[in-house]
Amino acid sequence: MGRPATISKFDVINARDALRAADKPCGIIAIRKHLGRGSPGLIGRLLREDIDARVPTSSKKSDARARRGARPTVEHVVDALALRDEETTELRQQVIQLEQRVASAEAKYAAVNAALNAKDQEIVQQREMFERWRTDLLRDRTLLANPVEQVTVTISAPTPARSTGKTHSGEQLDLYASEGATR
Repeated sequence: MGRPATISKFDVINARDALRAADKPCGIIAIRKHLGRGSPGLIGRLLREDIDARVPTSSKKSDARARRGARPTVEHVVDALALRDEETTELRQQVIQLEQRVASAEAKYAAVNAALNAKDQEIVQQREMFERWRTDLLRDRTLLANPVEQVTVTISAPTPARSTGKTHSGEQLDLYASEGATR
């Protein structure tokens, strides 16, 4: 004999409803992950039992007759159509919810994309500004370096005295002699 079940139909239905309320997938594997235990076969059987419990008994009888080869009755067809109509309504509601989620996600994406483009523009502008600063700084450094080199060149290399072609023999020059002679 097999071991007793660790989950009940109540656990499976509550997990399915919680996943639906959170707009998450509510398949067998998702329910198992939500519960943290239970076999997929047991979860599938319990879900099937829940679905069968929601279908009217007259529909179940007509299903049994249809499986045996009997012609479906009008009652069976009406019940099947009502069930499909309910399923269609549920699916339409799910599609509307999904469309709303898609629109919301697209709006968020557009906002994030616009913010990202603005940041890219800002980074490009900052990079250009820093490049201009760098260029100005390098130009200023070269301007400062050039005058210093010129000064050192003039100080370190004195210009030779101009010669008139006469050389002095060591006597002192009389700079005022020409004035005194004329006075």
